[in-house]
Amino acid sequence: MAEDRFRQSSHFRDWIFTEEGLQKRRIDVNQEFTKVVRQRLLEDLALQNKDASDNDLPPTLDQNEEMELVNYYACQLNALSSTMSLPTHIRATATLFFKRFYLTSSVMEYNPKIISFTSLYLATKTNDHYLPIEHFCKNLPKTTPDQVLEYEFNVCQALNWDLFIWLPFRPLQGFLLDFQVAIPETPVETLFECHDQTKRFLVETLHSDMYFYHSPSIIALSGIYHTNPSLCINYLQAKSINSTHDLIVSISSALDSTKNARLDREKAKDCGKKLYFCMDPLKKKNSSLYLKRKAMEEETSLGNKKQKLSNSTDQLDVNPFA
Repeated sequence: MAEDRFRQSSHFRDWIFTEEGLQKRRIDVNQEFTKVVRQRLLEDLALQNKDASDNDLPPTLDQNEEMELVNYYACQLNALSSTMSLPTHIRATATLFFKRFYLTSSVMEYNPKIISFTSLYLATKTNDHYLPIEHFCKNLPKTTPDQVLEYEFNVCQALNWDLFIWLPFRPLQGFLLDFQVAIPETPVETLFECHDQTKRFLVETLHSDMYFYHSPSIIALSGIYHTNPSLCINYLQAKSINSTHDLIVSISSALDSTKNARLDREKAKDCGKKLYFCMDPLKKKNSSLYLKRKAMEEETSLGNKKQKLSNSTDQLDVNPFA
């Protein structure tokens, strides 16, 4: 029943992919924005009266380097959530907000460190976990409330305002309750232990791409298999759903690989240095291109205000009773 409802959700419609489909989407985003950022870098240099050709520009990040940074900051986001003692569902929501954002945007346009903070704060709001922005920023050195909130609209827009995420933690509870009926001989203590260990395992693997391939229910069952394989197999046999066994084993193995794969901090650091030089100049507030666009926007805004004031004055000069 829950699986049927999930298949009718926007989560399934918009955020579940094949492995090939997900890879293609990321490559497309990278290639599209690589062209944009190189053009803007040329514009920025021209405004500085510097002659430059495409060959003189700094190298941009490829898709794998972008993912290196996305996964690194997804893990950092999870660690920050733990430091702030935020509930599990908020940590999970924030991580998936963050990873979804970079299916439509590039780290060369939006700094992943700031977007990770924005995603986390947005997750506290969408889950009714009130946290004043000033208090939130106390945990973020050298980060201001304005920086956290600046791209909140952009994140919501990239998510297509789809702010409800189906997570595996509720299915996990449901399965273990059903275990008591399907295999009643299982000690309750075993189920409690299985729940806690599985939940911990799922939290540690939130940055896995498995969340883009499978439903929360099958991910929860795969987590149970990782924690207690024999218990999970007994349940599958009792429910006559052995056909899912191979899939569950495969997902469990993939999640375990994600957990055990140590993120290369030095590699992420190198990608970060490369990002510094190929970051979109429109997002650098001291760049010539940013200052030019800002001046143009202010001039347009001032012109609109003058026009509005002029129209208001003209209307006041007309006698409405004539």
